[in-house]
Amino acid sequence: ASGDTGVDMMEKCTSKQKARIIGTHRAYSCEMCDVHLSEQEWLDNHNGGEKHRWVVDRVEKLLPVQFHPIDMAVIPKNSFNPYTGMPEFWQEFRCVVCKVGFSPVERYKKHVGSLFHLRRCAGEDVKWVDNGMN
Repeated sequence: ASGDTGVDMMEKCTSKQKARIIGTHRAYSCEMCDVHLSEQEWLDNHNGGEKHRWVVDRVEKLLPVQFHPIDMAVIPKNSFNPYTGMPEFWQEFRCVVCKVGFSPVERYKKHVGSLFHLRRCAGEDVKWVDNGMN
């Protein structure tokens, strides 16, 4: 990369690296949340969200946003299905930070990206409200 100043050269170099890693189709980014989107409208919606405001507040106060990811616990589960007369087996993916379990793994992944999980990782005392859907 070339430029008139060191800062200019650094900006061009990082923008090339960013395009290579993230992709040119995701041109709109929130650097604080590390979110990269393909539409300006989606970025505007993100910027107006509660999770974004929480992250910005933590960054401005120089507080951690998320600690190192903790391994999930995979717990084998089973039950007896009275309709088929057969046992059923599945896995529960448990977040050890929040002490809640999810099945299937897609629900666990969604939880890890949630504001609730981020706040628990940051040490805030937030309570889990079980709606019977986890």
